[in-house]
Amino acid sequence: MKLGKEDVKHASQKAGDFVTLGKEDVINALQKVEDPDFGIDIWRLGFVQGIVVSGKNVKVSLKLSCYGCPISGVILENAKNALKEAGFENAEVELITDSPWEPSEEVESMLR
Repeated sequence: MKLGKEDVKHASQKAGDFVTLGKEDVINALQKVEDPDFGIDIWRLGFVQGIVVSGKNVKVSLKLSCYGCPISGVILENAKNALKEAGFENAEVELITDSPWEPSEEVESMLR
């Protein structure tokens, strides 16, 4: 599942911010975070379900490959660190567990 413009909220930048951070910065940061089991970044896997950017604050919602994933803490922490390295002062990464992750056909072909 690819995230479209309608899935991303971008609040106005605060006055005085010298660096404008946005959706592309979030995507670039998350493309550096690999799922250790698959060896593919969490953006390409379609784990990213939502992005909210407000100034130097960001909230990202992720859906991982299985409930109770033993490496979920590692992935969430790596995502948070990547966002902070990208320049976000406050990075919140939440796990969505309301329904299972379903890989796209493209992802399924990468996993074969």
